[in-house]
Parts: sequence; C-alpha cells; structure tokens
Amino acid sequence: MSQTDSTLEALRKRIAEIEGASSGLFDDPSLTGKALRSTHQSASSKQSACSGRSQNAKDDFSQEAAFQKIVRLVNHAEQSSKLLRKRLVRDGFPEEIADTALERAMNCGIIDDLRYAEMLVHSRINQNKGLASIKRELENLGVDPDSVDALCEYEESHDEQDEIERAFMVLSRQPPRAKNVRESAYRKLVQKGFSSSIASHVARRYAEDLNQ
Repeated sequence: MSQTDSTLEALRKRIAEIEGASSGLFDDPSLTGKALRSTHQSASSKQSACSGRSQNAKDDFSQEAAFQKIVRLVNHAEQSSKLLRKRLVRDGFPEEIADTALERAMNCGIIDDLRYAEMLVHSRINQNKGLASIKRELENLGVDPDSVDALCEYEESHDEQDEIERAFMVLSRQPPRAKNVRESAYRKLVQKGFSSSIASHVARRYAEDLNQ
C-alpha cells in the first residue's frame, strides 16, 4: 500500500470514529485511495467504485459523493471550506449538497479554515509575498487576518523596515527588465502583494541605486 493510500485509509478510519460509524465504507481493510468498495457492489462495478461512487459515478451528485470528494482532496492537500465549495459546485454538485457535505467534513475536523490560514501565511511569507496581499487572500477566504496566530506573530516581530527589506530581496532575485526600471520595479512589488507605499519607496530607491 502506498503512503498516499495509507494516509487516506487512516483519515477515513478517523472520520468513522468521530461519527461513531463502523460501516464497511471505512472499516473494510480493502479500502484504499484507489479502491473504495461498498459491500453490496459486485466485482464488475469495482472500477467505478474507486471514487466512492456508484457505477454511474459521473452522474452521482449525492451528499455522500460530495463528502468522499472532499476527503480525497483534503488527503492531497489542506483545503479551505470556501475553495472546496467552489470546487464542488463547479463539478456539478448542488449548492445545498455541497454545504451539507462541507458541514459534515468540518464537524469531523478534516476541514479547518484557521488551520488552513496558518499554513497559508507561512507559505506566502516564505514566497516573499507582501503582507497586504496575504491579508487580502485571507479575507477573500472569509478568514479574519487578526484571528491567524502566524500572521499576528509575524507582525509583532517584524516592522515596516523588515517589509522593505523583503521587497528589496524580491527585486534582487528577480531584477526588473523594462527600460523604466522604477516603474517596472513598482509593478513587480505590487504584483507580489506589497502595499503601494512600500512598493513606491523601494522602487524609487532601487532605481536610484542602479544609477549611482
């Protein structure tokens, strides 16, 4: 069994424990990320059962199918409820079905928007994204930036000068190529999510240093 299959199986078992369930959908040791089989399905339907759906998997927009899709996506990577909802609706699930499946997943603890936000902040800072864009991204996900410990801790231990230095680091790693260096640097920093004031300040100093 691959590590991915093992992780997915462990996740499903944990869900079953949380929900107080012991159905074959989670307890059958033959279940893996590529082989979800319910006991009533025949051998001829095994291939369609791999996604946790019925033989007509493409037309299965049931609550259980939505939930199983969430489990598979979360096993691949941490997810936010808002992005998952968009994914489910885009894939054809009715909004009320998507909402019910998401509520079940959140009750099981496999979706946690704050947990996702913490991971997102660490990732964006490592990518040298500006704090302005990080906060916007959190707000777009329906998360209050002030509720994210990773962001609050970063702001407490870093000041505007640190943000300026990160902006300079972006330009040193990805130097502007346009003739108008200052304008190009400003655009690059804004695209990276730095505030307009910091982008303007750093772009001006960067252009001046090049002309010395």
